Amino acid sequence: MRVLVTGATGTIGQALCDALFARGDDAVGLTRDPSRARQATPRVAWHRWEPTLERPDPAAFEGVEGVVHLLGERIDQRW
Repeated sequence: MRVLVTGATGTIGQALCDALFARGDDAVGLTRDPSRARQATPRVAWHRWEPTLERPDPAAFEGVEGVVHLLGERIDQRW
């Protein structure tokens, strides 16, 4: 199964991707900085996405059978 994960660089997203890989699935991630994300989790197929400015690249959804949306606000900011 190929699963697209938003928020894949976060704590829960990384754990989900690891669980997907452990059961033999593939993960696609959407991130603001694919080169940085690739260093942390190289097995994920990363696509650049700035969620407040644009729609995700349609290529990110090719072959995807499921989507898990984990994108959230950064917690290391001033509220």
